Amino acid sequence: MTLVYDKGSYSVGGIVAKEGKPAVEGVQIGDKILSIDETPVEGWSRDQIFSALHGKAGDRHRLSVERDRKNVTLSLPVTLF
Repeated sequence: MTLVYDKGSYSVGGIVAKEGKPAVEGVQIGDKILSIDETPVEGWSRDQIFSALHGKAGDRHRLSVERDRKNVTLSLPVTLF
C-alpha cells in the first residue's frame, strides 16, 4: 500500500500489485487507517505504520479502517516482494 498523510492521519493512497493482482484484497483507496492489530495508530509516523504491517509470509494483520463513515475490519496477509 501507499499512504497519504492528511491532518494527523493516514489513508490508503494506492495498492501495489504483485503478478498483476492487488497485493492486498479488501483495502480500498481512501480508507483511513484507524488501528493495526487492535492498536490505534493516531499520531503514528508513516514508518511506524509500515513497521507494524511487516512480518513473514503467512502472518496476518487486523487492519481497522474508516470507509464511508463506517468502521471496517480486515484481516490482511503479509505479502513479500
